[in-house]
Amino acid sequence: MAVKESGVHNAPAISSGRKARGGRIFGLAVGDLLVFLIIGAIGLQMHQKEINAENMLRVTWPLAVAWFVISPFLGVFSRKTERRPGQMAARTGIAWLLACAGAMGLRQVFITPVEVSFAIVTFLTNLVGLYIWRLPFSWVIRSKEKSAD
Repeated sequence: MAVKESGVHNAPAISSGRKARGGRIFGLAVGDLLVFLIIGAIGLQMHQKEINAENMLRVTWPLAVAWFVISPFLGVFSRKTERRPGQMAARTGIAWLLACAGAMGLRQVFITPVEVSFAIVTFLTNLVGLYIWRLPFSWVIRSKEKSAD
């Protein structure tokens, strides 16, 4: 319900912490997706394949689907995890191990047979990409919260 004070209508307040939390989750998810897209583009280029929407979708959808289905259950988007870099690293690593296995299963069923070497390279390159993105994010969140205290 809107409240009228001094002739100004104020919209219902949404907790600023809740709004900020939603923004952080959205930011993490967008960053994760960008990691998959960047690593996918690098992979296509290394294999001398054209970088276009069709190829990008083909190489990244199994990763993104598996990650966004599995990782939330392992706490990679939790407030507690996002402000603890060590916990962020551990949970991201475990979540990516399981999500990568799921992604390879999706790729095997819907795209093409998966070679072990491809699975290993996919696991390692995307794990490094997730760490390059998520750990600094965690350090920044932690330092902002410490400076706010």
